[in-house]
Amino acid sequence: GLAGTSGFLMASIYGILIGRAFLGLAVAGVLSGFTTLLTDYFEGVKLNQFMGYQAAAIGIAGVIFPLIGGILTELGWQFPFLTYLLAFLLIPGILFAIDEPVLKTKTSSLDSHEEKIGFKFNPVLPVYVTAFMGMLIFFGLAVQLPFYLTSHAGASNSQVGLALSVLGLTSVMTALLYSRFKSHLSFQGIFSFIFLSFGTCYFVIALTSNYWLIITGL
Repeated sequence: GLAGTSGFLMASIYGILIGRAFLGLAVAGVLSGFTTLLTDYFEGVKLNQFMGYQAAAIGIAGVIFPLIGGILTELGWQFPFLTYLLAFLLIPGILFAIDEPVLKTKTSSLDSHEEKIGFKFNPVLPVYVTAFMGMLIFFGLAVQLPFYLTSHAGASNSQVGLALSVLGLTSVMTALLYSRFKSHLSFQGIFSFIFLSFGTCYFVIALTSNYWLIITGL
């Protein structure tokens, strides 16, 4: 809340960048912390279902806040930073609704031996690289899209907000169906579909300057 809203008061780009850096730390903590908490709460099919719910919640925010931000930008460039005030409203819910489950302790000698070995990074390195590339492609699009839409499609601030919301809306629908996708596809199949969709999106956007065709690509 503090890092996000700080941009409203900053008159310097360097001050805004510092605030965004602290916001990045907060986002990393939220995403990794709550995802880890989900794996403590659930397992199996239930975990897949709730991972979909989590992604859907992120997508819903991706629908609502770009629209609000686009509208607020019409008032002034600094006003979208006020949307981070919502973070303060979440604090009571976190204090009273979130608990840390007591995990079963491992007692077998085999489990104890495995714990002493430590985390093996090499087997999961391809997963991290793939996830990083996915994030890079997705957020690269989200960051550059406002500039592209205004320069190539003559879009207004509100139209830019609408375009960003389309990304969130489609991600919500996909996330809610994730458990069904996982029951029919392997992780390799899911990742292949993801990057095929990324490529199709970029291809469509690169070939047109028509606002609604860009929306279709998104």
